[in-house]
Amino acid sequence: MNDARVARLRDRDIEALQQIPDLAQVFILHHDGYVREAALKQLDGSVGAPGCIYALFRRTNDWVPEVREAAHEALARVLPQTSAEVIVPAIRAALPRIASWGRWSQAGPGRITTLAQRDDVASALVDDVIQSEGAALTVVFRELCKTPKIDPQLERIFRKAHQPHIRGMALQILLSGKARWPLPQRRKVWIDKPSGRSRMELQFQSRDITVDADVLGLLQRAVTDHASIVRKHALDGMIALRHDREMAHTLDTLVAGLEDDPNIGVRSRVAFFQCKRREENP
Repeated sequence: MNDARVARLRDRDIEALQQIPDLAQVFILHHDGYVREAALKQLDGSVGAPGCIYALFRRTNDWVPEVREAAHEALARVLPQTSAEVIVPAIRAALPRIASWGRWSQAGPGRITTLAQRDDVASALVDDVIQSEGAALTVVFRELCKTPKIDPQLERIFRKAHQPHIRGMALQILLSGKARWPLPQRRKVWIDKPSGRSRMELQFQSRDITVDADVLGLLQRAVTDHASIVRKHALDGMIALRHDREMAHTLDTLVAGLEDDPNIGVRSRVAFFQCKRREENP
């Protein structure tokens, strides 16, 4: 296709965009960068489809710098007027993928983090984390962990979340008093420097949570959870708390109740706890 024909088709689509403003939500996916940019500049007001919000996130990773800039400006216009019911599915779809978006500037992750802290969006994301069965919930939950707004909901997440690993993560946060989330950068850790063997490990950032947890109440519930991952987190917490004299008797009783647990990971933690207690209290 020659340049003149490409230009005519582009002008035709931009003219259609001016005549039918709703085409902006479609043309942000156009193959021509000039048309994508024009569509993004025209997009305004609330958006009714999660797919459009997700497409806007994707356009912030566009290969054309002008399109990326227009996408950020469009998001700034439409997000404040768009409902959480539309935004949340888009965030849920985007979060597991953004690590591979190489042209996404730091403004992109920052925008999603800020958006996840909006009251209605944060509330809807918490409900989603509790009720959903999707494998990508870990990424959504870690994003929520960045904001103290989730702290009053942590116990509800621990008690109600359908996914065992989410219950386990909430329990871990409540027992440790710290919320953690991974940073985009990884660090090199040497396994054997002379032979050049190394691996890349995640780096984490953390903050102190703003609620006081009923530690014993949480543990008493956690040791009866049907998921072994939750019982393992409970034992990890009890191992960390084994020096607390006020809790000592209750912890001993709870741990003893797991001696015959069917999961080997649980039993190994029980053995470790009891061994340390004997060593430290001969």
